[in-house]
Amino acid sequence: MFNLGLPEIALVAALALLVIGPKRLPEVARTLGKTLGGLKRAFEDATGELRQEINRGTEEIRKAGEEVRNAAKAAENPAPPSGNVTADPDLAQFVGEVTGDVKGTKS
Repeated sequence: MFNLGLPEIALVAALALLVIGPKRLPEVARTLGKTLGGLKRAFEDATGELRQEINRGTEEIRKAGEEVRNAAKAAENPAPPSGNVTADPDLAQFVGEVTGDVKGTKS
C-alpha cells in the first residue's frame, strides 16, 4: 500500500517505540489498527454503493436505448389502425381536423 520495505518498517517501529514507549505501544498499535480497519470498511462501503449506482444508471441507459430502438422500428413500420376511428368522438374530431373533414364540414 505504501511501498514500505523491511528497513522502513523497522525504522518506523523503532521510532514508535522511542516516542510512545514500550508500555503504551501495544495500545496505540491496536487503536491504529482499529481506526485503519474502520476507514477501510467505510471506503469499501462507499465504493460498493457507487458501483450499485453506476450499475443502476447503466441499466436505465440500456432500457432507454431499447425504447428508442423500438420507437424507431415502430416509426419505420407503422401498424395499421385497428377498429373504427369514429367509435371515439374525440379521436374522430381530431382525425377530422387533421384531414380537413370535421363532422360533415369540409375545409
